[in-house]
This record gives sequence, structure tokens and C-alpha cells, in this order.
Amino acid sequence: MSGTGITGTGIVYVVDDDNVVRASLAMLIETVGLEVRSYGSSREFLDDPHRHECDCLVLDLRMPGMSGLELQSRLGSGFAAPIIFVSGHADGPTAVQAMRDGAVDFLQKPFNDQALLDRIALALERSRQRRKEVERRVLLGATDPAWCGTPPGAIAPFGSLYLQPLE
Repeated sequence: MSGTGITGTGIVYVVDDDNVVRASLAMLIETVGLEVRSYGSSREFLDDPHRHECDCLVLDLRMPGMSGLELQSRLGSGFAAPIIFVSGHADGPTAVQAMRDGAVDFLQKPFNDQALLDRIALALERSRQRRKEVERRVLLGATDPAWCGTPPGAIAPFGSLYLQPLE
């Protein structure tokens, strides 16, 4: 994976309604040794019980049914994975809204392959840092679920780790 900026491992989820784009993104990401899971719609992604194993979400903005922005909103602050939006139909206010709602980046299609891989590398590093912080807090016996953006009493998902708040 040298030259890509990507170190370590991670699971990148791709949600895009365009079959060709989705397959191309998956192939690109797999070339740097990362696992990819891809979905043709927001609903398909939401129906996957393993979606919280996601370390980075590459999300198309405009899709039939539920848009990328709607999916981002539905996932809310309890979804820990960084989101990178990609779109061929974005405007400035839409990109700003996505970033205000927590996206880590927004790329306009067509984009440079290396630009996407660089953003994924940064997102994966953010996931690793967050995972370390979660593990550190668990080891310290953190009892306040607010630190992970999870409502009191809820199970906080992060990657394949599910945290039950301490009573």
C-alpha cells in the first residue's frame, strides 16, 4: 500500500446507485488492500446489520429514494465512521450542509483517484484514533455515554465493537 498514504486495514463502505461507478470505486479501493462493501441504495446499506463495522463511508449525494444527505441525517451522531461524499451534481450550499452535518470531505465527480484514496486514508486514520479513544475510555471505566455521541442507555456502535454504557 505504499505510495497511497493508506496504512493498516479498514472496511470502506460505498453507497452509490450507479453500478459502474460503484464497481469502479470498489475496485480502486481494493487495489490498496482495503476491504470494500458496496450498496446500490441507502436502504440497502441501512438493511445491513453489519453497517457499524464501517471504518469509512463513501456516499453518493443524489440517489433515488433516500439521498446521501438523508442517509447521513438518518445515521445521526451515533454513526462513528467518517463520511466522504461524492457527487456529480453538487452545489456549494449542498456541500456546506454535508460538512456541517459531519462529513469529513466532499468530492465532485469526476475526481482524481489519488484524491479519493488520500481522503480515505485520512478518514481511516480518524477512525483508528477514535477507536483508540473509545478503547481507552472503556479501560478507564468511562460511564458517561455522551462522549461517544450515544443517548444514555443506548448501545454505542463503533466498528465491530459495541459498547453498553456502564450502569
